[in-house]
Amino acid sequence: MHIKITRELYDYAKKDLLRNHDYALERIGFFLAKLTKAKDNQNIILIYEYLSVADVDYNRNSLVGASIGSVAIRKILQEILDTGDIAFHTHIHDFPGILGLSITDQQSIPPLIKSFQNINPTKPHGIFLFGENDHNAWVLLPNTDNLKNVSKITVVGYPLLIK
Repeated sequence: MHIKITRELYDYAKKDLLRNHDYALERIGFFLAKLTKAKDNQNIILIYEYLSVADVDYNRNSLVGASIGSVAIRKILQEILDTGDIAFHTHIHDFPGILGLSITDQQSIPPLIKSFQNINPTKPHGIFLFGENDHNAWVLLPNTDNLKNVSKITVVGYPLLIK
């Protein structure tokens, strides 16, 4: 699996996720993407749009950095239904260290990704996590139950990033 995203969209999403919120400690967003194949038959996910979660769609919850409500979730599910495209939950861990999912992320995000797959079961859906100076992604492939790490992520533009 290979994800490609333009530098412009990558920077825009990261900047949005770094904005302060009145009560949430972090921001959440979603990417929409298309699935295509390379000449070698490798799956390529082309991220084409970033959707920010509206301020009013966050729940007050002191137990987690950010919690979104059913309105935000219904919006992304409707996008998947309308477009037939792939969706990625995204947020940022803007601190040094190894970039990975927190225990809370591991418990709360996979059921959301599974709901994406319930709407569009023929496509992979996933998580795109920004770090302080890095990024990582996991996908839930059709007919599977476990997230798999994405082997390659390319940020197209200057400076070019290939992970």
